[in-house]
Amino acid sequence: MAVKTELAPDQCELALLGSMLLSKEALKYGLAHVKETDFTDPRGRTVFQIIEDLNGKGSDVDLAIVSHHWEASGDGKFDHDFLLKLDDSVPTSAHAHVYAERVRHTAILREFQAICGDASRDFDSRADAREVLENFSAELRRLVEEAEGTKQERFDLAKAFASALELIEEQADPKAHYPFGVTVLDKAFSGGMLPGELVVVGGFPGHGKTSFALWVARTNLALGHKCLFLSYEMREGALIHRFFSQELGIPASRLRGGNGKLPEDDQEKLKTFCESNAELPFVVIDDVSLRLSGIENAVEMYRPKLMFLDYLQLVRGDSKRSQRRYEAVEDLMHGLARLAHRTGIAIVLLSQLRKPEGDSEPIPRLHLLKDSSSIEQAANAVILVQLESAEGGERQFKLTIAKNRSGELLYWTPVFFDAPLFRFGTAETREGVLHSSEATKSV
Repeated sequence: MAVKTELAPDQCELALLGSMLLSKEALKYGLAHVKETDFTDPRGRTVFQIIEDLNGKGSDVDLAIVSHHWEASGDGKFDHDFLLKLDDSVPTSAHAHVYAERVRHTAILREFQAICGDASRDFDSRADAREVLENFSAELRRLVEEAEGTKQERFDLAKAFASALELIEEQADPKAHYPFGVTVLDKAFSGGMLPGELVVVGGFPGHGKTSFALWVARTNLALGHKCLFLSYEMREGALIHRFFSQELGIPASRLRGGNGKLPEDDQEKLKTFCESNAELPFVVIDDVSLRLSGIENAVEMYRPKLMFLDYLQLVRGDSKRSQRRYEAVEDLMHGLARLAHRTGIAIVLLSQLRKPEGDSEPIPRLHLLKDSSSIEQAANAVILVQLESAEGGERQFKLTIAKNRSGELLYWTPVFFDAPLFRFGTAETREGVLHSSEATKSV
């Protein structure tokens, strides 16, 4: 269900302060885009000032800490009920940027009305018209500059250089990257994806996109990175069965047949694995009704390092504008790109390709990304995958990096794919044909 964000101005003030007490991302965004005088309620201004002071000192910020500092200030205006109201006024802290923008917008309108009122009173008092207009123009320029760059610091090149060098040092640590688990891709991406990146994986139906995404998730789970998998196509159980195949080397056909087709040792493997990995940082959601607002809520709730969405064309838009399909996809792409940038999560987004008529086995191309050119535009990178017919009736898995803003492109490269176990690797690193049991040791 979509979360209501069309709140009244006073409700937005409460929702913003409440969000800042619940979420570090909301706290950071609110302090960067709103100022104390933007709040109409004096109690709201007091709470914002306390939050600002605590953050400036490097202290934690939450409801209990703010309550303690406000009460200890001894100004005689402590209002415990107001603080509780903040906690109850947050539909979702994932929309803190919406509340902040509304609070700031309303404050600018109030100030504009005040400037116009002052100018009108000056004219009524028969003051010099030229002086009144000059003052009015100066105040408007100040307000416009403030609106365009609320709390924006002057650009400091030396500071920017220092930050860039620090980022290079951080990225030298392999833990800063989210690998794909496929050698040629990890090499091309200098170790894998980085926080805040949006990577699209495109392919025709049935060409291994879901299995590949699950392999990337498995690779990162093994490194302790929390993964959120939003599945609009497969049910939760079917997806986890594939995960079992990848982890335990049990072919999917056996799992599909139930315990009747599972040897006792496989049943024991499953039981042991489930018992010992119940706390694995892996979240699977198969709610097909989730729109962008619901996706944002899920990210806020689970705080993953990586999010996988399978697949783009099945997600319904929630924009108010005309919902032609390309518009819905465009809105969703821009929303996901903003979500990755704002929260710092890496997003792996699966997308269908449009199959040209009359071509029984077309080659995946960027322009075939289905429904909108904005898919390519918003993505940091686009990986295209294909299961290609090979000799003996077998199918060979190949991939290419068709777009990569910050790394190498890659021409079509064969990648080892153990279909019964949904496992991937790089074909050129292997000698001969590997059976499933051997692939377990090699991938």
